[in-house]
Amino acid sequence: MDPRLPLDLASSLADAAHRRVRGRRINPSWGLAFEVLVGAMKRSRARIDALDVPGQRAAWDRLATPSPALKRVRVSSERVGGVPCLVVEPLAAPASAPTVIFFHGGGYIFGSFETHGAIVARIAASGGLRVVFPEYRLAPEHPFPAAIDDARAVYAALTAEGEPVAVAGDSAGGGLSASLCILARDEGLATPAGAVLMSPFVDQDAWDEVNAARAEMDWVTVPWGQSFTGHYVSAAHDPAHPLISPARAELSGLPPMLVQIGDAEILYEQTLRFVERARAAAVDVEVDVERGMVHSYQAFADLLPTCGASIDRAARFLRRSIARSSLDRK
Repeated sequence: MDPRLPLDLASSLADAAHRRVRGRRINPSWGLAFEVLVGAMKRSRARIDALDVPGQRAAWDRLATPSPALKRVRVSSERVGGVPCLVVEPLAAPASAPTVIFFHGGGYIFGSFETHGAIVARIAASGGLRVVFPEYRLAPEHPFPAAIDDARAVYAALTAEGEPVAVAGDSAGGGLSASLCILARDEGLATPAGAVLMSPFVDQDAWDEVNAARAEMDWVTVPWGQSFTGHYVSAAHDPAHPLISPARAELSGLPPMLVQIGDAEILYEQTLRFVERARAAAVDVEVDVERGMVHSYQAFADLLPTCGASIDRAARFLRRSIARSSLDRK
């Protein structure tokens, strides 16, 4: 754990207490504990954002805290389609457990099993699922299309035997999941059984539409998001490219989706626009809008039951989607 996290929490508590003495809250639905947590995340992010990219990766890994969810799974290493992956399975899972690919967030520049292992373990344990966690290449060393190339390689290898596979991811990983669904359709690969997009980063050319009130609440900032785009999208590509910003793609023929978004996060507008366009293209989309939740709120599952319940719903959706796909193929 980052040794500065307790200081961030203490400073955030002092700020929250001062606001409340003055009769002010950032979000009326937030309890004190959540307000302190979000404030600490803002402080940690601002400190980490000042580092170079390798320093940011190391700092986010240090900020992660051990999760009891990891005690419910076993983790092994495997190369899938030539891409290094971790395979996460419930301790009592049968050999034939349904397979899900989970793509981690981190703006395409950071993220690891250290930062996302707790979410992955909860999905695996709650759904009785085998979760493959690709360690896909990161920007700026490997800008677009490296991440989607790795995602395709893993997906093609896992579906080569004809078994249905679902995809999921948070933030940039949610965007990568949507992009993979589009790529699979366009290349004639098997359609994913389903997709779960958690706080998905689906439009890298929409920073001017961010709501000011949400920007004040969320721990993620517009300049930070713009820096991700700058690292991931080279001068050779347009941020509106459909595999970079899937919200701008033709969306017909995509698999059933569950989209989870908080109404206090800066990606809210772009996510709902993606949902509207997907539904207009006859895609079956379920949406969970969590009141007062900030970006990638599922990461707070060890602290807030609401966040854990979101992951449980995602796991059930993934398992149901794979079961349906299996029946359709018979």
